[in-house]
Amino acid sequence: MGHILAPILGAFQLVHVVSATGNSTAEAPRRGWVDEPDCGRGTTSLLYSCLFTIFICTWNALHLNLPADHDGHMEIFLRKLKGMIWTILAPEFLTLIALNDYLDAKVIAQKLSVSMNHERLDMTTAFFAQMGGFSIKSREGRTLRLSPVEMIALLEEGVIDPPEAPAKAIKDKSKADWLAKTLACLQIIWLVTQLIGRAREKLPITTLELFTAALVACTICTYAAWWRKPFDVRTPIEIPTDLGYDEIVNDLRAKNSSWSPVKRVSLWDAHSGPFYSEFLANQYSGVVCLVFGGIHVAAWNFSFPTVAEQMLWRVSSILTLTLPLLLVLEVIFVTVSKRLNFFLIKYINLPSLALYILVRLYLLVECFVSLRSVPARVYQDVNWSLYIPHI
Repeated sequence: MGHILAPILGAFQLVHVVSATGNSTAEAPRRGWVDEPDCGRGTTSLLYSCLFTIFICTWNALHLNLPADHDGHMEIFLRKLKGMIWTILAPEFLTLIALNDYLDAKVIAQKLSVSMNHERLDMTTAFFAQMGGFSIKSREGRTLRLSPVEMIALLEEGVIDPPEAPAKAIKDKSKADWLAKTLACLQIIWLVTQLIGRAREKLPITTLELFTAALVACTICTYAAWWRKPFDVRTPIEIPTDLGYDEIVNDLRAKNSSWSPVKRVSLWDAHSGPFYSEFLANQYSGVVCLVFGGIHVAAWNFSFPTVAEQMLWRVSSILTLTLPLLLVLEVIFVTVSKRLNFFLIKYINLPSLALYILVRLYLLVECFVSLRSVPARVYQDVNWSLYIPHI
């Protein structure tokens, strides 16, 4: 897990550096919309840089599970768009899912290694099994999507044979766009370099740039957790068997009376099996929430158009820091105590979630609204930044 949370250390340093920036000079000259100058930056380039970074990071960070066999292109696209919107509103929760995926995949890899007679199965195959990537094909030609638990059970019973060279077949199906990933990495490097450079020269930073940096901190951890997870796979690998479809269904129902066929494994509902490492994942997620909320708190002394907006930002950033931590601590408590308290769900979880969504929406809107009046030095560029290639 060290390589996944390593970016957090850098984010802590970034928070410390940015919090010392010169945005607190409320009496400094202020500007609204600024056209693109010959030297420096304008509002358009500021908006483009941040929005492009947000788009490229969320698009590449989101590794959805396989769609159902009959899902159309529009349905898949809308599912991806919905995931991107949730990632922008609550990127730390996507990081939680990615951490859970990673911890689950490690256990699945060990289990499948034994079932498939491999010395050590690669994480890519484990991720693929976790995301609903294998189907069993009956002698009639009908297919049934398998969960990792079902696949392991059928392999151990000898109902199906281990697929040949699964990693190679998965790699052929994965549509990882290395050009887009490279652009995302370059843009992240550029953003972080800009923020550090501006902080070192005591130049003001906008809340939009800080919001983008907070999202980037989470997506870097998500990238690391899902580094081996196949990207944008549309079709599963079929494993043939001599059994009929009804025989397969009856066999699976004999193992679990509540079993029913699934068309696809949802990314949001994937962590309900015996491999779910909830306690450990939530401990790491608490660290991610601290950094994500801490980056927003770093704007505590930033200069806002009005005092009311500054106070609202301070309150919202504190809630962004504390509300996810409250939920994480509650999940850890439920996991340890093995008791589900419906009072917590009704009177704490749901109100906290509703409040968190409102707070995140406010922070997102304020990032753009506050650009109507910012310190004039916001548009003063760092001396060396004009000579570094960037988008």
